Amino acid sequence: MVQPFTYDKLHDPTKDIRLLQIKGACVLDNDFTVKCELHRVRPNEHSSYVAVSYTWGPAEPAKRIIVNKHEYKVRPNLWSLLMQLHRHREANPDVDRPEFFWIDFLCINQSDNDKNKQEKADQINQMKTIFQKAESVFVWLGEGSEYAFWAMGYLSGITDLVYQKDLSRDRSSRRSARFSTLLKEKQQGMDIDPQELKAFDRHHLCFDPPFPKTVAQGLLCLFEASYWRRVWILQEIFLATDLRLLYGSRTVEWFELETFLSEIETLRVGRWPFPDTEMWSGEILKTPAHQVILERQQFRENPVGRPMTSLITRFWNRECTNRREIIYGLLGLCSDDLKADYTQNRKTICKELVQLAWRTGQLENQQEVREYWKFLVGVLGSPRSVNESQLSPSPPLVSSLRKRV
Repeated sequence: MVQPFTYDKLHDPTKDIRLLQIKGACVLDNDFTVKCELHRVRPNEHSSYVAVSYTWGPAEPAKRIIVNKHEYKVRPNLWSLLMQLHRHREANPDVDRPEFFWIDFLCINQSDNDKNKQEKADQINQMKTIFQKAESVFVWLGEGSEYAFWAMGYLSGITDLVYQKDLSRDRSSRRSARFSTLLKEKQQGMDIDPQELKAFDRHHLCFDPPFPKTVAQGLLCLFEASYWRRVWILQEIFLATDLRLLYGSRTVEWFELETFLSEIETLRVGRWPFPDTEMWSGEILKTPAHQVILERQQFRENPVGRPMTSLITRFWNRECTNRREIIYGLLGLCSDDLKADYTQNRKTICKELVQLAWRTGQLENQQEVREYWKFLVGVLGSPRSVNESQLSPSPPLVSSLRKRV
């Protein structure tokens, strides 16, 4: 009988991390699963690993894997991810695939006992380094709907659809600008060369009707996935230098997502003549995924930390399991000297944040102090069912804080 897995302590939790190595597949009590090994390393000394950004998802029905020759129970979404990583490697044995992965559920001891709280906090405080030093970051959206395969296949070819392979980046930018101009001129009733517009039809999104509904529905499922609403994913993808999206059995590069959204926005500058396309493309631009992708672009243009006052008033309504994670999930993007501490209660966290904002000049008078305190208590201490309009920071406070960033 396989014994349950227990974690070995890290020598220095403030510097060391664990990396997961998938060793292959095995059968456990007639169930097909994966076997893995955990290795203790330092991210600055281990040059090749992939960090994974994903959501934990429901705890049940629990799945079993083998870790260091011992049995370990994981959530279904993580099990699906591990199986996909194994299948990718098995299907392409001659391709250079990543060997080591950082996955928080396995690489951080998630036990809530008092003895482990400090190690867990130390590991959370290293997440900025972990995701910055990773060779690549994989975004796992789950197994996906029946249309995921079609959507990912479409996105994987988007660059070739939009631009000819032999066009330089500068020439591609000029083509996009010219196409936008043509659409504006058409909307204004100006005479344009129909042959020129037709030429763009061949290189842009190929929305010639009828656009496949399987692709459209798959894209909507992708952009509306619950992953995009979580607070932890912000620092994980904002800090990454190389991103890849995994959805079901398909993989696409992050820039292909950005290219797709850029083309959608360009097409909607003019009055696009296909109603079905107009409808679903408009829905995509309202999704949380679109907002996250735009936020990442802005951060990468100026990749420096922001004050917590700016971050919390911007992302306060992101989803998380424990409300204090609204703060801890943003630490990697924060310029303030803040650390995760799982021994602190919510009142202590609120007090520390208000004092920090006062010391650093983010709050200028007692009225702002009271408003900020009320806002933090609501965000960190309120149940999920509370009316969001009662929690959101007042417009004057947000305006004052952003002026001082």
